[in-house]
Amino acid sequence: MSIRITKTPIVISGRYMEGTYMRVIIFLLTLVALNASSKEFIQNGSAMLPTVAHGESVEVNIIDSILNDSNRWDLVLFINPNGDFNTVLSRLVGIPGDIIDIDDNGLKINGAIAKLPSSLSAAGIKHVSFFSILDSQYHNHLYRLPAKLVDNECFILGDNTRIAKDSRFFGPVSCKSIATATKNGAI
Repeated sequence: MSIRITKTPIVISGRYMEGTYMRVIIFLLTLVALNASSKEFIQNGSAMLPTVAHGESVEVNIIDSILNDSNRWDLVLFINPNGDFNTVLSRLVGIPGDIIDIDDNGLKINGAIAKLPSSLSAAGIKHVSFFSILDSQYHNHLYRLPAKLVDNECFILGDNTRIAKDSRFFGPVSCKSIATATKNGAI
């Protein structure tokens, strides 16, 4: 008595493909998609201290960033709009429709002093007046505030506002150009 084993073919565009081969192809495509959906970014510099130190990494889920909007206080990556094509890590503080201002009292969103989430305040993050922290030689290079953010405009700040080059210098960035980043244990 002999047993005959047959494979059930899968039809794709009029062609037959063995089920085993199809499973291998699906597995490989899944691996490629998973690898492409998440990228690591290594922080260069101390503009995001104390959240992310120089040399530390964050993860960017590209697919999630395409499908979902970033939220206020999220860590975000974007291409530096100054034309050097460097990727910059910052914090999203202003979203479309907001009026952003910074004065001697700190960051204001829609006329009110920004209430930082407790996790940020506890970590020592505070957004202070840029006029009190920068040499007068930089004042003419700062973006004019208050800034009324229109559709697709976001305002970003580095957590270490004493040295960060952010929307205070180059103005709002396109919300479509940012991707949400995550760091294990990050705030």
